Amino acid sequence: LSPPRSVAANPQKASCPVLMADTVNAALSQFFVLDIRAAADYCAGHIPGAVNVPWSGVADYAASGKLPANQKIVVVCYTGTSASMATAVLSLLGYNAYALKFGMLSWVPASNTTVWSASQTETITGGAFRTVTT
Repeated sequence: LSPPRSVAANPQKASCPVLMADTVNAALSQFFVLDIRAAADYCAGHIPGAVNVPWSGVADYAASGKLPANQKIVVVCYTGTSASMATAVLSLLGYNAYALKFGMLSWVPASNTTVWSASQTETITGGAFRTVTT
């Protein structure tokens, strides 16, 4: 397996940096989002523009030349664990890859979902609750 010609592999750079969901959400157009969850879960809901590739196919997908060599790649899984492993593999291949911290569990809160209750409305923003008076 060799990286695309436009990407210089760097075995010294095996890392798995992470990004928070609110950071990705704020600048979504700047990232290539690689969703490694099961296809059924991807179809049930995913980050806009995300490409679904199973975890077992990440290295082959990278070798195919379909990943952008000059764009930040955010790898998404369920909780962030598998994404961190995939990110390490992509980093070894020379890609500028990040794992979405806490995976899709963190995405819904980052997308400003409003939660209703009988007594108050809370807007979830970046995983923190902020009370909004109703």
